[in-house]
Amino acid sequence: MSCLKNIISDSVGGALNTLFSSVCGHNPHATLSQKEDLFFKCIYELLLSEKVKFIRFGADCYSSPDNPKPSLTIDDENAIWNDSPEVIVGKIRSLWPRNIVDEDDPELIFYLIGTLPGIIWYDENGNVI
Repeated sequence: MSCLKNIISDSVGGALNTLFSSVCGHNPHATLSQKEDLFFKCIYELLLSEKVKFIRFGADCYSSPDNPKPSLTIDDENAIWNDSPEVIVGKIRSLWPRNIVDEDDPELIFYLIGTLPGIIWYDENGNVI
């Protein structure tokens, strides 16, 4: 399967669906299970290297018409999910939809953009991308 470095470099600054699309694009002949494993390996490596952090589940930092002024921003420590990479990957992996058949399955798409918390990317100097 394709190199993590290429998958990650193609995904910098994007949402988690971008990362999964990169996994699929670099590994078109891999099984869905292999793509799933590689997706979580990428997330683990990104967390371990501190290139990304996740928004904490339930953090009020998302602006919407119903919530035009959230109480937190991504710069607030209370908005960040501060568990270890193992805990974070374990939790988001436990939410992976088990009945999907391919990477275009609507359940997978909802998981990537509707179930998982937001991801924040950081450059080599620790600045938000």
